[in-house]
Amino acid sequence: MTFLEWLQYLLLGIVQGLSEILPISSSGHLALFQFLFQLPAQGMLTFSILLHVGSLLAVVVYFFPLLSRLCLATITWFMHGITRQGLSKNVQEDMQLILWLAVATIPAAWVGVGLKSFIEVVFSELWMVGLGFIISALVVAWLGNIKQSTSTKIGLKQSLYAGIFQVLGILPGISRSGSTLLGARLSGLSLSKAKEFVFLMFLPITLGAFVVDLLSWDATIFNLNFDVILAMMMATCLSSIATYGALHLFLHRLKPSHFQYFSFYLIGLGLITLLFAALL
Repeated sequence: MTFLEWLQYLLLGIVQGLSEILPISSSGHLALFQFLFQLPAQGMLTFSILLHVGSLLAVVVYFFPLLSRLCLATITWFMHGITRQGLSKNVQEDMQLILWLAVATIPAAWVGVGLKSFIEVVFSELWMVGLGFIISALVVAWLGNIKQSTSTKIGLKQSLYAGIFQVLGILPGISRSGSTLLGARLSGLSLSKAKEFVFLMFLPITLGAFVVDLLSWDATIFNLNFDVILAMMMATCLSSIATYGALHLFLHRLKPSHFQYFSFYLIGLGLITLLFAALL
């Protein structure tokens, strides 16, 4: 591998980590950069899986205290038998959160599995990626203009809104975090609570997509050169670091007024992508 090729793989790792969290679409950015870099098709599925694993691990580490509490609540819930008598209020609330996360995951999981072949075809069209970026720009602009709320209560309405809007994020160029956050905000959740719920939703849907990809994995990594494998592993580490940093930025620094900048960026990127697609 040349030095430039090394940089390309490492840059893709950083791009994946940042765009997975920020409302700018990781799938769209990866599709665009793979087109620009003209990376070989062999091993791309493996590379994509590794990058998403990197992001998944970062989210698990970031939310580990909350996730460990939810796991403990699940164990406690099962240990109380059929009656569930004597459960503390905190355990009951944690189990309700798990229930609503499960409900919110159903729409995207159903569409992702049922329309997998269609989605793969759509991902191969660069003009669809460009159109997705522009749709994301509209989504993010809408986010910045939603009336502020202080509600932190998650119920059926909130989980269904977030889950249905998460379906949009399956399409290339449309930000999963942006569209899901829009659904959660439209349901009445406060921005801070909506952001937390959206990234908890990231775990089951990404883990599910990882399993689906593994089922179609052809183990091409064993046919790749050692330096390519090493570059993929280093890119995966960078993906984790970038994801963790972007999570902190998104959860603690992002304000409604910041969404307009992401919207401007996505409009410009969408137009450039459509131009590339037209010149092919």
